[in-house]
Amino acid sequence: MFDFNLLVEFVISVAMTAITVFLIPWLRERFGNEKMAKAQFWVETAVEAAEKLYGAGKGAEKLAYAEKFLADHKIKLDMDTMMAMINAEIKKLELAESTTE
Repeated sequence: MFDFNLLVEFVISVAMTAITVFLIPWLRERFGNEKMAKAQFWVETAVEAAEKLYGAGKGAEKLAYAEKFLADHKIKLDMDTMMAMINAEIKKLELAESTTE
């Protein structure tokens, strides 16, 4: 006679393996991407706001403003990543300004 308990145990173990191997990494990647997209949005907003508040020059003040703005919005990035994102946004703004002139 066939033991259905073994079949059920097998199906459950295969399902748990599939969840561990495929679903959990996919969820981690998805939420990680969403976190970076959120951080990118706030970096863009912080840099644009600093540029409008302080105008040309005053890079140190604009950087301090952007860092405080991000901290106030609970965007937690390591310093290298945050600086790279801020610098990329600054370059993007500079490029946009140079093409409109």
